[in-house]
Amino acid sequence: MHPITARIAALHRRLAWRERAFAACSTLAIVLAAAWALGLVDYWFRLRDRGLRVMLAAAMAAIAAWAIFRWWMVPRRRGNAALAVAQQVEARFPGLRDRLSSSLEFLEQSEDDETAGSPTLRRAVVNQTELELAELPIETIVDRRPLRSAAIWAALVGAIVVGCAICNPTVVRMAAMRLVAPWGSTDWPRANHLAFRDPPTRLAVGQTFDAELFDKNGSLPDDVRIEYRIERGGSRELQSDSMSRAGDVMVARRENVREPF
Repeated sequence: MHPITARIAALHRRLAWRERAFAACSTLAIVLAAAWALGLVDYWFRLRDRGLRVMLAAAMAAIAAWAIFRWWMVPRRRGNAALAVAQQVEARFPGLRDRLSSSLEFLEQSEDDETAGSPTLRRAVVNQTELELAELPIETIVDRRPLRSAAIWAALVGAIVVGCAICNPTVVRMAAMRLVAPWGSTDWPRANHLAFRDPPTRLAVGQTFDAELFDKNGSLPDDVRIEYRIERGGSRELQSDSMSRAGDVMVARRENVREPF
């Protein structure tokens, strides 16, 4: 392998490694950030509608697909990799003009190719470029800043997600399961789990209906309303009353009951 080709190939390997590392860090950062944000929305609003959950999962899939396309597929669509690297070197060192790109093309051509021009002239260009390239620090075209920035963002987002998982692993696991499988049966735990305490099922006419409501989770809401469904003459009527707090229970009272409900 010619020294010019070998040096450009080595530089290309370094650039390719950094490009893949940058793509991995960027993809990880955007996917983790999106998953954390969408999971937070689901957790905050306690979404129960299956359609909304599917929309969140679709948004997550779209973001992941965009990240893969942006940082993995687009770079692969570039043309000749060695030629692209040579053009970057020429942009960094304008004194080379286009001799480096031309030299790579000349080295790929046969000495007997009559359409490529004079072999002597081609050799002269290659030799001159080799001498100039030996004195240039072409490795300086490798920009470390994008990879450093992407790695910092990936580490920051990863630390946030890991911190949330350490603080509340159950919530993080449920958020991930709901995001990955929105059609599943994983539901957020209720903030309140209300239940009646021994409610009466039968009353004599004129008696008072008393019912106590408590929270199995131990935290009653501030406002609770009870609805009574009453059937009159074949029609159905709904009545709603506020329940009053008495210690750790909510009390409903309906005096002088004259009709079933």
